[in-house]
Amino acid sequence: MGLSLITPPVGEPITTAEAKEHLIVTETDDDSYIAALISAATLKLENDTSRRFLTQTWDYYMDEFPDSDELILPYPPLQSITSIKYLDTNGVEQTFAAADYIVDTYSEEGRIALDEGESWPSTQPVINAVYTRMVVGYGLAASVPEALKHALKLYLSLLYENREPIVMGTIVSKIPDSIGALVSMYRILRFA
Repeated sequence: MGLSLITPPVGEPITTAEAKEHLIVTETDDDSYIAALISAATLKLENDTSRRFLTQTWDYYMDEFPDSDELILPYPPLQSITSIKYLDTNGVEQTFAAADYIVDTYSEEGRIALDEGESWPSTQPVINAVYTRMVVGYGLAASVPEALKHALKLYLSLLYENREPIVMGTIVSKIPDSIGALVSMYRILRFA
């Protein structure tokens, strides 16, 4: 299994202004630093949940079609399938006809199921003989669940306030795992 980002998301789930409001920062000196932290925190939480927050396009590579009648896809939520391509037994790239499969964008993990009476085509026995181009993510920032946005802000606070991995001269106390509690509701374990 391999994944390749084709079209990255436009923007971030929260704006720098939203982050600054949460951080209680009014000056502009740290704006570029905060913007970079938003990107880093988003990537961390996307990887922790095995989801993608904003609309983006990925290619999902496999060595062959699945043994079952359905293919479960990573990075929910699935918006759409652009194409399914494969190398036929002669090594020629083919496109699997959209009329031969059904796309499920409603399930927690998006999936492709064979239409009744259809079967997956035979492929050349090589690495990455099949790839599915898929559009994933909640859509625009306004569609990202508030719990994920709040977890993002909490993680951003942790990064902003603790710029080094070790803090000297303070009283040690455990921070409640509120980030983990929020993220756990959205974690997909199949592709983690």
